[in-house]
Amino acid sequence: MRCVECSPEEDGEQAGYYLEAAHCIKNVNTNKFLEYSKVAIDKFCISARISQAASLAKEVAEKLEEDHDYEEALIFYEKAAELYFTDETPT
Repeated sequence: MRCVECSPEEDGEQAGYYLEAAHCIKNVNTNKFLEYSKVAIDKFCISARISQAASLAKEVAEKLEEDHDYEEALIFYEKAAELYFTDETPT
């Protein structure tokens, strides 16, 4: 999170820093993992890195499913599918 604080929001690197923070805390604090992942997904989308956003959304869904939070997992699976579809649609 220190890297997020030190990097300018416009440089597009913050998504990667949020992703790393999410991975670091994934097995310790699911709520923080979700918080960081949601921000990373949004920032990946803003910087047109849709496949990375989709992959992370799927990873979040799998973690939620593992934690038996099926309703929230379904939301993230749907988000991942939407992003994968968007990424494959020709412009």
